[in-house]
Amino acid sequence: MGAGLLLRNLRAAGHDAVVTSAGTRSFGVPVDPVATQSMRNLGVDISGHVPRQFDTTILDTDGADLIVAMTREHLRALVASHRTTFGRTFTLRELLRRCGQYGRTNVGWDEWLSSVAFGRTASALMGTDEADDISDPYGLGRGRVKSTASELDLLTQQLAAAAPW
Repeated sequence: MGAGLLLRNLRAAGHDAVVTSAGTRSFGVPVDPVATQSMRNLGVDISGHVPRQFDTTILDTDGADLIVAMTREHLRALVASHRTTFGRTFTLRELLRRCGQYGRTNVGWDEWLSSVAFGRTASALMGTDEADDISDPYGLGRGRVKSTASELDLLTQQLAAAAPW
């Protein structure tokens, strides 16, 4: 849901970016039909999405200038297996918070990324935190999925406006 909404919101803001999706434990799990319908209601078609496991191949083939995780647990799993990604891997909420503190959109990508990562430490991201984590609504019913989709829509709109895409 997050990748579909981010791509839609980047395009709506006039940005030409590539957005792909991979998970830390979603491999082989079908897309929740309730999520597919909720996203369709928001104008995003995820019916053809096939969940895939994040691995080094994705870094090599897809690139990954920025990796956005939904939870700290996801972030830690990615960084633990791919240590070089820490400086460009954030939870969505953490990234938006740091954009507000440090980010400037009138600079190049590398300088922007460096500025939002300024002073960040891995130890500060231990444990779960409701300020960073977006709960997975998979299988929790229409209301929960719709709520998460709405939250992700708002957050990805903010991200589309916050970086020098």
